Amino acid sequence: MSKRPQLKSSIPVVLGKKEVFSTPWVRLMEKQVDLANGGPPQAFYALEQCDYVAMVAVTPSGKVLTVRQYRPAVEQFTLELPAGTIEHGEDPQVACLRELEEETGHTPTKVQSLGTYFPDTGRMLNIQYAYFIEVSETPAKPVTEAGVELEYYTFAELQEMIRSGEFRHQLHISVLLLAALLVSEPKWK
Repeated sequence: MSKRPQLKSSIPVVLGKKEVFSTPWVRLMEKQVDLANGGPPQAFYALEQCDYVAMVAVTPSGKVLTVRQYRPAVEQFTLELPAGTIEHGEDPQVACLRELEEETGHTPTKVQSLGTYFPDTGRMLNIQYAYFIEVSETPAKPVTEAGVELEYYTFAELQEMIRSGEFRHQLHISVLLLAALLVSEPKWK
């Protein structure tokens, strides 16, 4: 393992923070930062959103659950893993299981945390919680989230869909990679 280079300057200091813009879903925050490099403080901006859960949910036959839905931000239907935001005060694992039920109708049989991560250290202030979930073979309930279509793929099929550009959600590609690296059960890969 390579040794990390040591920083040659002092540690930057956040001198102040203020909200610049706000909606019910996102806030734009401005931070005045003394970079400790002898220059004047600089303004940096970041988006603050709710924390987020994403999961690799797999059936006993090795099929990975995905959802297809229209995303106005990119103006197209996208293929994604089951995921969603954590409600205020909600435990991340509880949010994960709630999203699993809403988007897929499947029942979990085993839940494994894959850790917590920064989605984008340069622009985002939220945390992503990643999970690997073993689920029932068939849904126990109907999908309750409007506009969500449940689809099943093998891990090999998802790899090809990533290569072809059909599966393009970068945060969800990272959760697939985490599951491939951290889950000891090889039957789904």
